[in-house]
Formats: sequence, C-alpha cells, structure tokens
Amino acid sequence: MSDCFIKPLALNKKKKSDAKDAVLNEINVQLLCLFCQKGRKMTKAIVYTTNTGNTEQYAKMLGHRIGLPVYTLADAKKTLEKGTGIIYLGWIIASGIKGYKDAEKHFCISMVCAVGMGATGTQLQEIRNKNQIPSSTEVFTLQGGFDMGKLRGVNKLMMSMMVKTAGKALAEKTDRTPEEDDMLDLMMNGGSRVSMENLSEPVRWYEQNKERWLT
Repeated sequence: MSDCFIKPLALNKKKKSDAKDAVLNEINVQLLCLFCQKGRKMTKAIVYTTNTGNTEQYAKMLGHRIGLPVYTLADAKKTLEKGTGIIYLGWIIASGIKGYKDAEKHFCISMVCAVGMGATGTQLQEIRNKNQIPSSTEVFTLQGGFDMGKLRGVNKLMMSMMVKTAGKALAEKTDRTPEEDDMLDLMMNGGSRVSMENLSEPVRWYEQNKERWLT
C-alpha cells in the first residue's frame, strides 16, 4: 500500500509567539489527516507511553472497554501505518505529555489522555496549551499514581525536588481541599489512583464520536 504521509511543516524555530506556534501546529495536524488514505481516519488503535506503569494500565483498561488494540508508541510506529487514527495516552511531567509530539508526527490523534498525579479532569487548559494540542483533538486528564522507587535519572531528581517543595507547601497549608489532601498523601506515601471510573468521560466521548472523520 502506498504511503501518502505528508511530513508536517517545520514549526517556527524562532518561536516568536506561543500563539503562532499553536496555529502552525494545528495546521500541521490537519494537513496530515487531510492527506491520509481513505479509511485511515477513524480511530483504529490506542497508543501509549508509560513510565511507572499507570499509563499502561489505563491504556489496556480503555482498550478492553472500547474494543481497540493497544500498542506502545515504539510498537505502534513499527506496526501501524502513518496517518492511522489513534487515541494517545502519555504521562505528565512539568505539564508536558511524554511522547505526544512524536505520536503527533506519525498519527491522526482524536483523543489525548494525559496521566498525572493531579485529580482526574483538572489542568485541562494548561495541558492543552503547554502541548499545543489542536482544538480538533479532545483532551482528558487522568489521575495515575506515584512511586518514587520506579523513577530513574532526571525524572527521579525532578520529582524528588517537587515533593520537597510542593509537598512541604501542601503540608503547611491549613485549609487544604480534599484533592490537595489526596495529592499530599500520594507525595508522602505513594500509591495508585488508577480506576475504571476515571475513564468514564473518555469512554463516553469515544462512544459518541468513534465514527467521526478527523478532518
């Protein structure tokens, strides 16, 4: 089968403004979807990047629930044709979604689920803006978990610093919300918040939009 993948246009290297980069990024994604072969535009698979395993759990749970095959990003790039419609799941660090930019270059992404320590459904606009996710792509955030023992290298260093600073600030706060109490508990004691309930909104959105064309 011929490859009709159109290489995305290079973003403005000078980065004169975040707004301009966001517009160019959205044009790139739409061009990719526009020139894909007919029949590839419907969501065909779930692709993920994981670090400590929480994102992998969510990807497999979602795949089982909606009946789509699940691949790591590395395997998807070897297995799926460029331009295939996918749902992408990646873990959050400093508001960035690991692997998203790489996945965006290869696939038409209908939905992004970003997995982090924050409560499910929070930080949506921040995540969209930080990762320059186009308006045509739906965004959800899912609370995963925290396990310092599974982190390595720079990721462990960054999270250790975050726990010392943000954790201390939360611990000293006298009027914490339930969400903040939960975040503090994760920082201090670790644990997982992965649940099927957290996937209820992504599942609902998929069921309502699974037949749509991405362009």
